[in-house]
Amino acid sequence: MIVLLTDFGLKDEYIAEMKAAIKYIEPSVEIIDLTHFVEFGNIKQGQFFLKYSYKFFPKNTIFVAVVDPGVGSERREIVVKFEDRWFIAPDNGLLGFAENGKFFKIKNVKNPITKEVSSTFHGRDIFAPAGAYLYQGRWEFFEQIESIDTSIKIEEVNTLSERGEILHIDKFGNIITNISNSLFGKIKVDIGGTLVENFAECFEEGKIKGYTVFITKGSKGLLEIVSYGKSAAEKLNVSIGQEIKIMEV
Repeated sequence: MIVLLTDFGLKDEYIAEMKAAIKYIEPSVEIIDLTHFVEFGNIKQGQFFLKYSYKFFPKNTIFVAVVDPGVGSERREIVVKFEDRWFIAPDNGLLGFAENGKFFKIKNVKNPITKEVSSTFHGRDIFAPAGAYLYQGRWEFFEQIESIDTSIKIEEVNTLSERGEILHIDKFGNIITNISNSLFGKIKVDIGGTLVENFAECFEEGKIKGYTVFITKGSKGLLEIVSYGKSAAEKLNVSIGQEIKIMEV
């Protein structure tokens, strides 16, 4: 199985061309889309999707992740084996969560159809084919290296002494933080100048208690700030990457 993650969106033909490159090499492989709506160039948000989703996929799944504002530069194209899954990405911090993995660089990979590499579309011409070659066990395209870029890392907040941040806002307007579920009921937060101090175990409980905005336990082990049937992000006028001040209840 190959899983794709990008910041390309679905308006253009880019994802289809990546899939075509994979299928040209290995027609039998199953391809799944994790998301193609990472904010443009937002490496940390891309890391969020990978870090908190990979464990739900079978061992030996190959993730091809392309959030690559430095495409065409000297940054490397890499492969990381981490917790029995494989991750293919630019070496720009996107895989910073996998610092304890085994590292490889990609070499001599080109688009299998054109035999060329565009300086602006390594997703199609390098990363997608590399995913197919890795699936086939074609190790002539990979060389082991000692380290990768871990300059971008998501730090999970577990204590009151730290500050949180918004990692993601989903389509429902739920605000996903980097604050551990272990702090549920123990904190209140200042987000965008608004104090949020109500807690509910689920959306229905928040509705019954009459909370406009409240904190709940998220499915990824991280606290979420939500509103029943409405967008908490719009109500609070916040955005991804914004800081959250944590206070004791």
